[in-house]
Amino acid sequence: MTTSFGLTALARALDAADQDIAQIVFSSVSLLAETAEAIRVNREAARRLSRRVNELSVTAANELQHSGVAGGSEGWEAGLADFQSSIDTAKDILVSVSQRSYLSQLLHQKRDADALDVASEHVKMAFDRLQIRNLMELYSLSTAVAAPLEHGAGLRALESQAADFDECSGPAHQTSPAPSLPPAPQLFFGRDYETETVVGSISAVAGGNVAILGGPGMGKTSIAVAAMHHPSVVARFKDRRYFVACDAVDGDSGLLTTICLSLGITCDGKAARAKLVKALEPFPSLLVLDNFETVWEAPQQRASAEDILQLLSSISGLSLILTARGAERPVGIPWTQPMLAPLGPLSIESAKQIFVAIAAIDESDQAFSKLIHELDSIPLAVTLLASQAQFEPIDSLFARWTQFRTGMLQRGDGQSRLTSLDVSIGLSLQSPRMLATPQARNVLSLLSMLPLGAASSDFAVWSSHIPSADRALAAVLQNSLAFRTPDERVRVLCPIREYMLVHHPPSYDDVHPLYAHYFGFADPDGTVDEIRPDVVTAISHEIENLDYVIRYALCAGQDVVLALQAACSMLEVFCYRGIGSYDLLPVALSVSRSSRLDDLTARLLAAAAELSIYGYLDDWPTSPLGLLQEARSLYIGVGNKRGAVEAMLGESEHLSPREAIRTCEEARDIVRQHGSQLPGSLVVQVLESLALAHRRVGEATLARLYYREGIAAARALQPPRPNVLAGIIFQSAVHSLNSDVDINAGIAALQEAIPLFKALQDVRTLAWAHYQLGIALLWQGFCTEAIDQWSATIALAKTCDDVNLEVTSWRSLVEAYLHKSNDIHASHALEMAGQCRLRRSNNWPYGDCALLRAQAALLQRQGDFSACRTTLLSALQCNEQDPGMGRRVIKLHLMCGLGEVDMEAGHSADARNWFITLLAALLYRAAQRRTDVIIVLTLLAQVVEDTTSESILEAVMLPLLHCGLPKHLALCLRLSAGIAQRRGQRELALHRARSSSRVYTVAESGKDKTPNL
Repeated sequence: MTTSFGLTALARALDAADQDIAQIVFSSVSLLAETAEAIRVNREAARRLSRRVNELSVTAANELQHSGVAGGSEGWEAGLADFQSSIDTAKDILVSVSQRSYLSQLLHQKRDADALDVASEHVKMAFDRLQIRNLMELYSLSTAVAAPLEHGAGLRALESQAADFDECSGPAHQTSPAPSLPPAPQLFFGRDYETETVVGSISAVAGGNVAILGGPGMGKTSIAVAAMHHPSVVARFKDRRYFVACDAVDGDSGLLTTICLSLGITCDGKAARAKLVKALEPFPSLLVLDNFETVWEAPQQRASAEDILQLLSSISGLSLILTARGAERPVGIPWTQPMLAPLGPLSIESAKQIFVAIAAIDESDQAFSKLIHELDSIPLAVTLLASQAQFEPIDSLFARWTQFRTGMLQRGDGQSRLTSLDVSIGLSLQSPRMLATPQARNVLSLLSMLPLGAASSDFAVWSSHIPSADRALAAVLQNSLAFRTPDERVRVLCPIREYMLVHHPPSYDDVHPLYAHYFGFADPDGTVDEIRPDVVTAISHEIENLDYVIRYALCAGQDVVLALQAACSMLEVFCYRGIGSYDLLPVALSVSRSSRLDDLTARLLAAAAELSIYGYLDDWPTSPLGLLQEARSLYIGVGNKRGAVEAMLGESEHLSPREAIRTCEEARDIVRQHGSQLPGSLVVQVLESLALAHRRVGEATLARLYYREGIAAARALQPPRPNVLAGIIFQSAVHSLNSDVDINAGIAALQEAIPLFKALQDVRTLAWAHYQLGIALLWQGFCTEAIDQWSATIALAKTCDDVNLEVTSWRSLVEAYLHKSNDIHASHALEMAGQCRLRRSNNWPYGDCALLRAQAALLQRQGDFSACRTTLLSALQCNEQDPGMGRRVIKLHLMCGLGEVDMEAGHSADARNWFITLLAALLYRAAQRRTDVIIVLTLLAQVVEDTTSESILEAVMLPLLHCGLPKHLALCLRLSAGIAQRRGQRELALHRARSSSRVYTVAESGKDKTPNL
């Protein structure tokens, strides 16, 4: 019964009774109801007191109106005065509390709550005394009237008339006002299935019993109220729909009384049961018991509450909806099938609908999507935060969420479960079922550290020190504070996790075993390349959990060394396996530096350098070389020879070729001097770096020798190290393709390396191996096979979030499809490259350059040479802004593209200038790219006069014959045939033309044959 409805009924009853004292009661009740709303800290307790006074006053007024006791009865007036006095006392307490400041109310919260509860009990006792006086007066009056007629016919006639009167005046026939119902929810999305299930169950002819269960803030009441207002429910039950808020019920026997009062029934005990049954049986009725757990979950209340449920379920035609926190249904009554599963979060789309219906925001805003994800689509959380988004920008709101978390999730003063998620979660934590298992809260706190939830096997390990951990977990699940996922994890929703870690963080004794479990994968020596594939798989399934646990430990200053070792391993797994993220780097580096842990700081700096090379740290203040130099200094300071050597080898890639050779030789000397103390794999790393340094200076033969020596050393490692072997084979393949001008050897090396990378689950390097193989196959004319390789590259690049490689592969696909004259697929690949660009920040010159190159290829295909040339020049400008190491190579490719466009457009002189400039750059700056030199010479031969062209062709045909570039060899033979034809050398021209045709035929015959990959 709501306060407004109660006061209306009281006023009507008092008007009919015309009692002066009762009018005073009405005045006091009105003032008390208003004062209760002014209480800020103990508002719910004040409202309970107000509702109790209101309900008892209505009952008293009804008795005053319908009983035979007139105002002249001294006993009745004395009882009413006593009742009035208790109400005045309650009113004085409420007024006193309401007039104090918020801080004062907060400081004396418990004392005030106790005072309000005592006042409520005094009002109930005064009402009971009034009822007793009234019953005594009625008994005396009935005895006086019945005595003279006890043995007469008049008594029998009177009894008959009374029976008829009772039948006619029963609750089913009284014209009492319609029950007051909560209004239908206006913003109600994503619960259509649940609502329709409830409506279907309660609309059955025989009635239905439905329990709506779930955790805090899931919208259980909203579904119940929406079902009550459903058109088919309204048509069936009309005004015989009743709503009872069980959280307002006091005492063990209060539930039955409250239900009766909602139907206008005023008696207690067995009479109340009989009248309740009689009132509900004649016509279909619907009763909603909201927040039923408040009168049921305490052990001493269960039997009584379930007894009342059994009574209700036995009433013919009565449909029952029960809402309760948790995942447990009361027993003893038949629940309608199919039973509704405990409510889970809304879908992302439904959560967005609710948010947008409340606040006008841009749904495409990234901060909005992140915020919905953080709220885990809990309806109450979404509604409360959307209310704030009406007057605060979404990015500002998200920034505040990251700082204040669930403390933001409230509306108004946030003192009730409907206006504060914290209050709602707190009520679940204080439930008798949680309190009955003391360790349940500790288990929930630990689970709150795992965003992905805990696998059953993991939970058994890190909770083994907790007494009755399984029972505690059952209590958490029973209260829907966590749930089981389809993959058999136990997960806590994000807002509940954040609440627990702020208000109930786990103790160190409890969390230490969890640290030990999740940090156990970390390698203290930094040998991430030795992690077994099955361990990598296990880590990939726990990435978010690992990230959160590590971050929590670092911020809390707990097990710092272990946490930093785990952070290093996480970053290295991302660098070398493409799994996870690099978000831990700033906090880990800060903690490591402040803790003066130089060895771990150096390891983090080396990881940062690797990330910077891959383009993940565009805004990082220090260059990769600077990071590696600092790491090297720290390693030397702590005597870590292995770390120092690895840092030196990393430095060599950023030094000039000659400096790189000197640095690698210095590293080799350290390895030779301390070889017994260092792993054999370090020898392979040194040889590989020496090969790369000599390759950069143009000493291809020496580089080839170092690669061969390194591969032999890798094959000899015991125990075998397939990761080390795969790495150096891959680098030797790149050398063969670019410097050694041996395409077939490069393809063979890649074919050996790819299965090794697959077995190692080294996603990032596997992606690059597929990409390099695609380039080699396209050089040989195998367009279809090259497309297959680049498609595989894209899938792998997405897995490891290597957007640079992904956009590069889409660009390569554009060119490959154009080689096959498939303009439709080329246009699609260009579109996908554009989508790739949209995923990165505005400042991404590498991506802009790749996209422009792809656009230029399509323009060249369409014959728009002017636009193509302009696009390539724009790509050159973008490339100059790219700080990455590959910009020089990309510049060479762009110059080559400009020359080819001018050549195709008939501008031979311009094309010749581009090719000559390009050759000079290749020979002076990038001597290790001999394959590119041969290809450019082939192009140059097409735009110079015959004598020069013939000299170029004679120089390149023999290397082309041996290196495995049949298409370019065929082109050279055709050019040579043309020169011979123009000179009148018909037989030579015919021979060269036939040779060119034969080479083309061989290349074309293998074009659609899948190589042995």
